[in-house]
Amino acid sequence: MSIMMLLAAVGLFVQSTDSLQYQNIADAEIRAAAHVSSHEIPQNQMVTYSLKVSWKGNLDRFEILKLEPPVLTNLRIVSSSSSNWVGQKDGQTLAVKTFETLLQPEEMGMAYIDGGIVEYKDVFLGGTQHLTTNRVEVKVVEPVFAKDWSGLLLAGSLVLLLLVAVFFAIGFVRRKKVKEAELREKAASEIPLEDMFLDSLKKDVDLQGHDIGVAFSNLSSVLRKYLSQKFGLEALGLTTSHLADELSRKGVDAKIVELAEEVLRDSDVVKFSGGQADRASLERGYTLVEQILENNRASTLNAVPQTET
Repeated sequence: MSIMMLLAAVGLFVQSTDSLQYQNIADAEIRAAAHVSSHEIPQNQMVTYSLKVSWKGNLDRFEILKLEPPVLTNLRIVSSSSSNWVGQKDGQTLAVKTFETLLQPEEMGMAYIDGGIVEYKDVFLGGTQHLTTNRVEVKVVEPVFAKDWSGLLLAGSLVLLLLVAVFFAIGFVRRKKVKEAELREKAASEIPLEDMFLDSLKKDVDLQGHDIGVAFSNLSSVLRKYLSQKFGLEALGLTTSHLADELSRKGVDAKIVELAEEVLRDSDVVKFSGGQADRASLERGYTLVEQILENNRASTLNAVPQTET
C-alpha cells in the first residue's frame, strides 16, 4: 500500500513538471519585422533597412542560424552591421537581435526590398525553422544638394579684405596730408635763410654811400656768410678760388658758382689793390648777390611738399 502511494505521488510530480515545461514552451514566441528609416529619400542620399528578430522568455531558447540577404530592386548595399539587446518588457525578459543594411538608391522611381528570410533553431523542440518579413518599398525622388556657401564665404572674405585695405589706404592718405600740412606750416613759420640775407644785403650794403670800398667789403661779407650757412662751408676763411672749388665739389649749380666767384673777385680787387671801385661795379655785384639769393629762395620754396587737393 505504501509503495503504491509513493509511485502515485512521483507520477503526479512528473506530470506537473512536464505540464509546466510544455506551458513555458507554448508561451515562447519569436518574431521578425523589417522597416526602413524613411519611405521617401532623395536619389543622392541613403536609407537604412533594419530587420529585427525578437523573443521573450528564456534567452537560450532560440539560436539565429542565418539571415538571407534581401532581394533588392533599384537599391545596392553599401554596408551591413548587427547588434544585440536584452532587457525587460512587461515583466518579461526580451531579447532583440537587429540586422541593419545601409542602402543606396540607383535611380529615381520606386525601390523594393523583398521580405527577409531568417533561419533559426528552437533549442528546446529541436529542428530549424524560418521567419519571413514583410516586403518594404521606398520612393526615390530627385537629388537634394546642400547649399554651397564656399563661394559666398570667399566673396565675403574678399569684400572684407577690400574694406580693410580701403580703410588703411584712407588712413594713410589722411596721415600723409596731415604730415605735409605740418611741414608746410613749419616751413611757412620759419624765415627762409635767403630772406634773412636779403635783409642783411639791404641793411649792410649802401649803394648810395660815399665809400664804395666799404660797401664792396660788406657785400663780400654778406655773400660769404650766406654760402657758409647754406652749404656748410668755412667761406670766411677760404680764398675765392678755393671757395669756388668747394662749391663745385658740393654740387652747387655752376651758374651760382660763377656769379659768386665774379662778385668775390671784384671785392678782392678793391680790397687788396687799394684802387678806387666804380659804383657801376658795386651795383652789378649787389644785383648778382641778390640774384643768387632770390634763385635759391625760389628753389627752397619749391622743395616744400605740396598737399593734394
